[in-house]
Amino acid sequence: MPPDTAAPPPLRVTLEPVADRAALGRAWRDLQARADHSFFLSWGWIGAWLAELPAGVAPLCLAAHAGDEVVGLGVLVPRRAVRHGVVRARTLHLHETGRADCDQVTIEYNGLLVDRRAPAAIARACLAALAPRADLWDELRLGALAPGWADWAGAAGPAPWAWKTSPCRWVDLTALGGGDYLAGLSANTRQQVRRAARRYGTVRVEPAATPAAAAAVWRELADLHQSGWQARGHPGAFANPRFAAFHERLIAERLPAGEIQLLRVRGDRGTVGCLYNFVYAGRVLSYQSGFAFAPDNRLKPGLVSHAAAIEHNRAAGHRAYDFLCGDAQYKRSLASARTDLTWVILQRPRLAFALEHGLRRVRDWVR
Repeated sequence: MPPDTAAPPPLRVTLEPVADRAALGRAWRDLQARADHSFFLSWGWIGAWLAELPAGVAPLCLAAHAGDEVVGLGVLVPRRAVRHGVVRARTLHLHETGRADCDQVTIEYNGLLVDRRAPAAIARACLAALAPRADLWDELRLGALAPGWADWAGAAGPAPWAWKTSPCRWVDLTALGGGDYLAGLSANTRQQVRRAARRYGTVRVEPAATPAAAAAVWRELADLHQSGWQARGHPGAFANPRFAAFHERLIAERLPAGEIQLLRVRGDRGTVGCLYNFVYAGRVLSYQSGFAFAPDNRLKPGLVSHAAAIEHNRAAGHRAYDFLCGDAQYKRSLASARTDLTWVILQRPRLAFALEHGLRRVRDWVR
């Protein structure tokens, strides 16, 4: 989070049900023009997420006001959680629901949307406003926080603890200049990509430029993704209808704005892979993929597809190609930089939580 550049006037923070999504959208879009934020905190993502929430989920809007101006916004979802059959907690989730079927859409670079003039002060005020709400939460879950946000989590009261961290590996496209991207990789990775690319013949990137083309790439990506994961004994992301519905809405709404990138990477034999990326503020976020795996392990559809997409986006003038969360080998091999996201939990003093932590320590010791 960048430092404050101005001292904000006294802030008033409210927490109210999201009663008028259209009004929230107008306020959100106005504030995002004054905020430094990721695609996941744009109204494109948040608006689609709210629209796809199932019945029974009642989101709350956390808003900071400086006079008549809105300078901070976030959406919290309350939920009653039961863990291990005995630990019961009233939880609040930032831009998530606590339900696995809904949260599979997977937000990253999370936080609050805050005015860039005083981000730290606004963040602290918003989180501090949650501290006295013992009527509302026992446990506050702040998932996939962008760098800097975990530093302010303690303003919400209880001492936060990091549940986990995960690297986001990415390629700094501006550092490539006019040089060869592959030349900057390890000799082993460079050799694997070049040899595999030769086996595919002429490798080319076909971006979907129309809704019809985007729908075709999306369907092919889903088929390739499902066949690849199911062959390894996993259901695949598209087995969850909520996942598909959310992203189909997101594609329809944000493709015209240039924020959705659907690429088909093709060789002489046909499709090598399909990539579903977000494009925002010069950053390409590699979100989902499907690859044409084959028995011949000399073919590397994932490496070849991403390498081609990186070159495509460098030529398009984008600043970064981000593989998002996860520490898979291909991400380590292809990336040149790293950012860590943090999952933070705050818990009020409760006997049940103390027992849960004790049992977790025993379990870890046994393992």
